[in-house]
Parts: sequence; structure tokens; C-alpha cells
Amino acid sequence: MAKFLGKLFVPALLVAGLAAAPAAACEPNCYKTVTVYEKVCAYEVRQVPYTCTVTYYDECGRPYSVDVTRYRQVKVQVTKYVPVKKVVAVHE
Repeated sequence: MAKFLGKLFVPALLVAGLAAAPAAACEPNCYKTVTVYEKVCAYEVRQVPYTCTVTYYDECGRPYSVDVTRYRQVKVQVTKYVPVKKVVAVHE
């Protein structure tokens, strides 16, 4: 009976050891801070030049045309990468 229990005891230890080994290997030893860049879409207001023709009148009442440069504000979508700090587990 002792031989039979000895034969069962050795494989049982091996199975228990293999089952416990991955659990111990998955535990983190320490943590470190890592900077990761994430993509963020934002809107900026920019001034865009455009020309238009304006009619003026001289002192005699005669009309003349002038091209005038004007500026309008346009909302533009801009993609930015923002640094984000994350805490990561280190396995050694």
C-alpha cells in the first residue's frame, strides 16, 4: 500500500507544482510609469484670407472697383497626440 501511495504522491506533487508555477510567474514584481501618446481630435479657429470686389465712388460720382483682402475665421479639425502616463506592471 505504501508503494501505491508513493506512486500517486509523486505525480500529485508534479501537478500541484505546475499549477502553482504560472500563478507565481504572473504576479508583478513592481510597477513603472510609461508615457503613451494618444490621438485626440480638437478644433482650432484659424483666419483664412479671401478677396472680394468692392465698388467705390470717386468725388465726381463715378464708380470704380477695388479688390479687397478680408479675413474670415474658420473652425478646423486638428489631430494632436497627447502624452498620457500609465502605470504598467513589470514581470521579472
